[in-house]
Amino acid sequence: MIQPQNKDRLKKTIQIAIGIFCFYLIIKYFHSNQKELNILHKVDFRGNLVFFGLFLITHIIYGVQLFLILVSYQLNTITYLNWFKIFSISRFTNMHVLQGATIYRSVKLKKEYDFSYSKSIGMIAGITWLETITIFLILISLLAVIDIRLKINNLNLFALLSLCVFVIGLMPFLVSMAVKKIPTHNKYLDMLYSQINKIMDYVIHIPQNKTLSIKIMLLYILSFIFYALWMSFCFKTLNTDVQFIEVCLFTAVMLLSRTINIIPGNIGLRELLCGCLVETFGESLGSGIIVSALFRLTEYITLFLLTLIFAKTIFIKQGHSRV
Repeated sequence: MIQPQNKDRLKKTIQIAIGIFCFYLIIKYFHSNQKELNILHKVDFRGNLVFFGLFLITHIIYGVQLFLILVSYQLNTITYLNWFKIFSISRFTNMHVLQGATIYRSVKLKKEYDFSYSKSIGMIAGITWLETITIFLILISLLAVIDIRLKINNLNLFALLSLCVFVIGLMPFLVSMAVKKIPTHNKYLDMLYSQINKIMDYVIHIPQNKTLSIKIMLLYILSFIFYALWMSFCFKTLNTDVQFIEVCLFTAVMLLSRTINIIPGNIGLRELLCGCLVETFGESLGSGIIVSALFRLTEYITLFLLTLIFAKTIFIKQGHSRV
């Protein structure tokens, strides 16, 4: 039986190997296609301001979504500004540590607001579940209007996404039912099932609260629009001819890629995935990699600056408290 420490080492080794392999493929590609890197010269100061502005808007919207869930869980003692500080630092942490955002938020909320770990995990699982469904519904709506027969590798996207919505939509309810009905005769399993049941109850709380669900979905649609504008502006800046529906598909893949992190931030892996998707649109693999990399850079710098600002604020407050 593999010991926990050995499991952690094996997990980290696999993550490092995946990251190195992805970077190897990217470097190898651009080594053979160096001319594609010249399109980076087309990004000017005005373009950078637009990039940062649009990302900051989506970041604020995402923070509001989670804040609404916190309030629905009866956490009324936290202000949005204090939550926004925790939220911003946690997202920056997530770019360096696998599941770093969840860990940081959970610990901070528990320590400072006595907010249970089950609620924190339920909040993240619930928002991820609802956002995933919303992304698929957005794409299904676009396909219904533009081209319901659109295919990628002979797969009808409308039918595939409809099936995904159905399966994912039922998932938390099925898990909750299964945990409650599976008999156990082991106290450790009972404890585990009890925790899972608590988390599922907090997840299901979100769709059961119709007003909350509608607010979150509308906010996410707004956020998706700003993300799509970011991607569209970036493709146009780089003179890459991508259609509206293709920009939406690219945006959806970018957003879904943060749902499951195989390596911290899926760095390298997301770029390759986006590059392959753009290649199916008839454009170069490199343009998709570059757009994804520019988004990551914008995301990193914005969150880094916010973390610096908020960390400095905390430091000053601590300094005054010692005087």
